Amino acid sequence: DAVLKNAYQLVRLFNGGFGNTGSEASVGALRTTLALLLPPFIASLPPVKQLALPFSLRGIRYFPVDRQTFLSFQSFFHLAQQDFSSIAHGVCVYEDMLVWSSLPDANDTNMFYTYMVTQVLEPEAAAFSARKNRGLPVAKDPEAPPLFFPYNRIWILPLDLSPFAPHQLVSIAQKIPCVHLSSPPSSDPAAPPAASSFRLVVFRHNQLRWCFLVSVSEPLEASSFFLEHLANFVAGPIKKYERTLATLESRAHMGADEPYRYLYFNGMNLALKDTLKLGGGSKGAALSSETQALLLDMHAAFAGEEEGGKGGAQRR
Repeated sequence: DAVLKNAYQLVRLFNGGFGNTGSEASVGALRTTLALLLPPFIASLPPVKQLALPFSLRGIRYFPVDRQTFLSFQSFFHLAQQDFSSIAHGVCVYEDMLVWSSLPDANDTNMFYTYMVTQVLEPEAAAFSARKNRGLPVAKDPEAPPLFFPYNRIWILPLDLSPFAPHQLVSIAQKIPCVHLSSPPSSDPAAPPAASSFRLVVFRHNQLRWCFLVSVSEPLEASSFFLEHLANFVAGPIKKYERTLATLESRAHMGADEPYRYLYFNGMNLALKDTLKLGGGSKGAALSSETQALLLDMHAAFAGEEEGGKGGAQRR
């Protein structure tokens, strides 16, 4: 069930919704898209028994930061928008944690985060080695941008673009994928629909990934000018933010284990305190497979109650 729902999210993110599949031709095109997209997606996943709980519940792990740090991210993004008017949204991910996002829709944030964690952020060495032993996923449609790790590394940009010649940057820009977000409802029926398709420009620095969603009207393939100037603009702030987040994370690891460990779960939220680790280790308590199975059953029960219109979810 989790694999199917995440596969739908992936198709929705990179191909838009299924609302325009009324004709026989569009149904055929959708079948072709699924045939090209789903096999490499499934091949990129670890065995079902090793799927993490956040993946199964389509959850998000957040990096908690203080107010000043959070506002500095927001200020940086607004400055970027002033200098580059085609930038519509931004997302910052550190390791497997969401730090900051300007996406207004929770479903879009969830789709984007899941893709970033499972396919953009490099998998752990052990998991990637196991994947190599099973064979790397095929590279999908050769005419479409590569979406799956490790092939998508070609369009994930370093902060220093000086080693690239202009024609190389133009070639990279041609491989940058387009993403489709939910169109926000408008209070004015006569207003034109808001833009929902954007180019996904991602910069990497150590464990930090900063993503810009750029208007499709920006001619990235026509010249290297936009990517070069954007990289020069973001290099200093991104390096500073990466150091800040690394310091915050190291301080958290140095602190003594807190005496309280808890789970909070209801029909809308599942929160795990950081001292509860999904994979075990020397710090924190590990969630056993039985506990994870119980949480999945609870989640399914809540979802069934909400779809059945039985009112609020009961406490478990």
